[in-house]
Amino acid sequence: MLVGAAVGAVVIGGGIVIYNNREAVGDAIEKSMEMQGDMEKQNRRKEQEYIKGLKRYEQKGIPVYIDGKKPEEEDWEKIFQIQEDGGFYMSDFIGLEDGKLQEIHFDKVYNH
Repeated sequence: MLVGAAVGAVVIGGGIVIYNNREAVGDAIEKSMEMQGDMEKQNRRKEQEYIKGLKRYEQKGIPVYIDGKKPEEEDWEKIFQIQEDGGFYMSDFIGLEDGKLQEIHFDKVYNH
């Protein structure tokens, strides 16, 4: 039995929720946007922690290269981004035969 028509649907956390009143749709959209903002902040914190870890390797004498060069401060964040040309960065941890880490490289690759 159909009681009323759906007014809207909102994707929340990977699922779709269907609402039958406009106020509920507005509330759901607002909550979805808040959740997305929280997830972006959490991802940002994780990226910053990863960069701090890479810088600790540098302090221990293990060089890090992005595109074959020592990174400037503004270069670090691009290792997390998908570039306009579809490229993204892949890490390569270079070790010696005895298993010790020698260098860390981030090079742009393409999924073609």
